[in-house]
Amino acid sequence: MYRVTVESTETIIPLAKFKEFARVTSSVPSDDQLMEDLIKASIKYCEKHTAISIESKTYEKTFKHGSRDKIGAEDFELRKGVVTEILAITKRDRDGSTLDYDITDIETVNYKQYSHIFLYGAYFCRGTHFARPLTVDFVAGYTEETLPKDLATAIMQLALYWYENRESMQIMDETNIADMPYGTSTILNLYRLMRL
Repeated sequence: MYRVTVESTETIIPLAKFKEFARVTSSVPSDDQLMEDLIKASIKYCEKHTAISIESKTYEKTFKHGSRDKIGAEDFELRKGVVTEILAITKRDRDGSTLDYDITDIETVNYKQYSHIFLYGAYFCRGTHFARPLTVDFVAGYTEETLPKDLATAIMQLALYWYENRESMQIMDETNIADMPYGTSTILNLYRLMRL
């Protein structure tokens, strides 16, 4: 289980960029707030759909005995998208004390939704069983500068779709509005985390 310890404070899609994408020229304060809320909701929806962290957040992941996570003698896998920084790796000993690993000799290999972490000289497990629980604190997600353009487009498409169809969605009579446009789901499926 991944636990968010620090939420993102910066916006990865500024309102001005969204307005340019949507070709909106008016600046009605209530509409600006609505657009910002729709962008935030769109990011959360896209994170839920893909199961990766789109906004940069700090996570804590504990690997326990018997978990189905992939872990080796010197490496383990984090499944939250692009890992940008490992903050700490700790292991609990039998007496309850914690051992902090030196993370200066660490290599992170990001491949789409998966990140393999190699900590050379460490020994995390014995065979297929953990010796002790292992906790990793890390930062995953994108910033405004590192967000892939196709993913930014999908987020803005979804927010714009909700903005343009907000009245139809609220009426809910005979109108059938899809959750998201087809192009958005196609882009998001490229980033979707699949369990193999």
